[in-house]
Amino acid sequence: MPTETKINSQINITTGRAALIAGLGLLVMVLTAPVAQMYILPSLIEPSSAEATLQNLLAQKQLLVIAIFLFLITFIADIVVAWALYIFFRPLSWSYSLLTAWLRI
Repeated sequence: MPTETKINSQINITTGRAALIAGLGLLVMVLTAPVAQMYILPSLIEPSSAEATLQNLLAQKQLLVIAIFLFLITFIADIVVAWALYIFFRPLSWSYSLLTAWLRI
């Protein structure tokens, strides 16, 4: 039977739902971060020439904005995963649950 956790005495979240939220958040991070880090940024940055990098950034501003947006989504998903793991592990041990959340962030 899943353990139910009350948040603000209005929202009830089960450990199963917390696990689902954590899994979906990790999936979002797996999809967004590599696209920004391994596809978009290498196309913009020229390691041997700062001038060429600047020209790429000025010519392809939209790609830079997309990369920043993807990193922002990854950051928000990371915070959501930390919160969900805190809720998931809280019935086992409050201190380990808190440690897991802080190490996640």
